[in-house]
Amino acid sequence: MKEEFCPQCPNHCSKQELRCPRGRAYFGVQSKEKSLQGGNWHSRYHNHQQREEKPFELMSDEEKVLSLLRKCGHYLHHSNNLNVNQLFEALSKQQLQQLFCLLKITYDNWNVNS
Repeated sequence: MKEEFCPQCPNHCSKQELRCPRGRAYFGVQSKEKSLQGGNWHSRYHNHQQREEKPFELMSDEEKVLSLLRKCGHYLHHSNNLNVNQLFEALSKQQLQQLFCLLKITYDNWNVNS
């Protein structure tokens, strides 16, 4: 019988020795840790810090932008096979160009200051 290997990360673990949640999900294998402890493996796997976030209406403009950037980044990080047209279908061409310009200015500033 041919041994199967996981294509989900660079480790390419064998199906019998899966080491990450992506591999277990790919092969439909529930981890002992998840079945025994329950809860959200995603947070433990990525070591997400639980942060208490203020209600949106109580945030400063900077906090609102940062909160939305985090949410967008998280969505993009966990979305496979994204259709770019669907991602930005809510924006007009002008709004998309404005968004690009604003994000580029911010990103370039972060790179200069790091």
